[in-house]
Amino acid sequence: EASIQVQQIVPDEYEDEGFTYYDESVQDRLAYTLLQMVKEEKYTLESPLAVLNPFGTGSNGLYLYFSTYSPTRVEYTVHVEDKSIPDYTANNQGENGYSRLQEFLLIGLVPGMENTVTLSAVNRQGKAEEVSFTIDMPESTSGYDVTLETEDGESAQELSNGLYYAMGLGDYYGYTFFFDNSGVLRYEMVLEGYHSDRYLWDDDGSLITCVASHKIARINRFGQVTQVYDLGNFELHHDINWGPEGTILVLATDTEGETVEDQVLQVNLESGEVSHIVDFTQVLESYFDTPRPVTATDP
Repeated sequence: EASIQVQQIVPDEYEDEGFTYYDESVQDRLAYTLLQMVKEEKYTLESPLAVLNPFGTGSNGLYLYFSTYSPTRVEYTVHVEDKSIPDYTANNQGENGYSRLQEFLLIGLVPGMENTVTLSAVNRQGKAEEVSFTIDMPESTSGYDVTLETEDGESAQELSNGLYYAMGLGDYYGYTFFFDNSGVLRYEMVLEGYHSDRYLWDDDGSLITCVASHKIARINRFGQVTQVYDLGNFELHHDINWGPEGTILVLATDTEGETVEDQVLQVNLESGEVSHIVDFTQVLESYFDTPRPVTATDP
């Protein structure tokens, strides 16, 4: 239920055994369908295109697309009636991003509750136009708690503006949970299985992380999986990190070999080629000779 039209895209084979969203062909079809929806009509701030979890990777992510009369940046606030849950406010493009076209994944919707979302389109002169809509969000896919128990500490230092993520929790493999500073679940990332291990942010803003016991994926800011790196007969064993330029290093177990646990793999991020490293010394030398990205990305 929502006060605006909210749609979902469901692949025909969704209920088939072995189906996964972490398949590039599935993601290409979802992206094509979304593109056709964008072309169907002119969407506005008052009547945006709204698609819940368009790429199957974030159960409570809401894709919004609309245009404004003049270049604006959009801020949004999510409110629920539960007094123990504070409002959540974010923006879609950063403080200096102005555009007539607005396209972003809204996160912060609280599962299992009616959410009131207020969109504020602010132009360069500081004039704001506001609209609000409501949406009854489904329960979380995992069934994990929407709010965490919190306890005030002794520090007087103010918390930074961002989200904490928790992964590999007990019986909740296959999910990564993002909580705000008040311990409220603001985004439930749905994986094929396993857990995320580590997040690597590339220069283009995309996220590289583990999504299954034998898969690593690149995900863009809309939640779309743009590349899947299949490790074949290797299974992840708890970490990935940057390697020499254009690659990542992976700790894994060879499921068909005699040696278990920490085998070192190198994945070429462009070609997807996976190679087993025997002489790790050469990789270390190459790594320390290669400049690494150091720019922090605001989540």
